[in-house]
Amino acid sequence: MKTCFIFPGQGSQFVGMGKDLYDKYPEAKYIYDAGDEILGYRLTDFMFKESMNKDPENNLNTTIHTQPAILVNNLAYFSVLKQQFEPNLPIGHSVGNYASLVALDMLSFEDALKLVKVRSQLMTRCIPKGPDGEKEKVIPGTAYMAAIILDDPSIVDNACERFSTLESKVEVANINSPTQIVISGHNDAVITAVNYLQENGAKICTYLTNVEGPFHSSIMEPASECMENVLEDVDINISESPYIPNYTAAPVTDPMSIRSLLALQISGSVRWKQTLEYAINDGHTRFVESGSKNIHSKILKRSYKRKHNLEIIDVSKII
Repeated sequence: MKTCFIFPGQGSQFVGMGKDLYDKYPEAKYIYDAGDEILGYRLTDFMFKESMNKDPENNLNTTIHTQPAILVNNLAYFSVLKQQFEPNLPIGHSVGNYASLVALDMLSFEDALKLVKVRSQLMTRCIPKGPDGEKEKVIPGTAYMAAIILDDPSIVDNACERFSTLESKVEVANINSPTQIVISGHNDAVITAVNYLQENGAKICTYLTNVEGPFHSSIMEPASECMENVLEDVDINISESPYIPNYTAAPVTDPMSIRSLLALQISGSVRWKQTLEYAINDGHTRFVESGSKNIHSKILKRSYKRKHNLEIIDVSKII
């Protein structure tokens, strides 16, 4: 049986994530502690302590902490889970791609964490600004991104085309499953699109209030361009196993192509549905989610488990 490891991305974070692993498994504790040392501050305090998350401008949901925390947490889980399951194919959702590259031995943990730190800073700079030059305040209860569940995904494409302008954009950010799509863009355009979708067949529309900016939209293009320059100087090893980038959902092994795709991913759509389907069509029938919340295990159970006779490991029951 071929096993696919899944590394979740931004949105899977919560205060307390990983604390049980830190206390129980020395190999996981090593990853968390090493992350603190590489970053030069105690990221684990933001991950584990409620007292460190009182400031609305500086907490675990702040992108510069969120993305490194997810990488560290994903790899801490991996340090434990890889002892029980052989990882035939690692795939990652958005920032989870960096964990998949570490799992493939294409990137070192230290390089991956330093890259994710820079990535988070570049993406933060692209968050829309208000007249005062500070981060724009979104309308309470809304966000720059929203998850849409509906039977006909083409309605989302129509909404984005209808309500996106040069000054106020709304675009498809993530194609997560056959029935779940995430949109991203300027707050007013996202709200308009959500209202339209609610009136035209969407079953559920959920604003992603724990995600700080309009990620995976063209608003992030300056971050993509800067990240491409950063990646030029990073060593990426050649692996016998392929890397599956979300940008194309097709296997790639060439380090130069991987650098380019990691940069493009920041402002491009996450083709997660296609990434999962690549893994399934490649013969992977066991899936292990190496991270918190089991977001992607739920997607697999809803959309693919019965049709493809998949085994979805409940990680909470084995570690």
